[in-house]
Amino acid sequence: MKTWWGQRAPREQLLLLAAAFVLVLAVIVQGVLIPSLARRTAAEDALAESGRTLVRLERLRDAGVTQAAPPASPQDAPALAADWAAQSGLIADPQLTSASQLRFAFKAADPGAVFQWIEGSETGLGITVQSAQITAAQPGQVDAVVVFSARPAP
Repeated sequence: MKTWWGQRAPREQLLLLAAAFVLVLAVIVQGVLIPSLARRTAAEDALAESGRTLVRLERLRDAGVTQAAPPASPQDAPALAADWAAQSGLIADPQLTSASQLRFAFKAADPGAVFQWIEGSETGLGITVQSAQITAAQPGQVDAVVVFSARPAP
């Protein structure tokens, strides 16, 4: 190898050293720097999402929505969701529209309370919103029809 290197002209040796340096630098950038920056960005995004989740949970707590364990049976979910609606100042009569759907209707309700109740029901009971129809009623109030899956999510 020394013989081969010694046969190269100084200019050729310099070019080979520069090429080797560029190659090592490219490997470091591709193998270390880019993945590190991608993981840092992902961690920053996860931290921001965690912060938003914490703010939502604090708003629910401040609104008086209690977080309970998911119901022991799917039949408990309608009663618990109705109780949470009452705690939020909403009047609702849950209706099982089928074996797999639970429907709540609200008239002239506070929009913030409706959204907090929906989020609390999803996170606290584990039931999933299938559809929600929210329309403006009177100034500052909405009419809402929310349909949940009647079975808690696994």
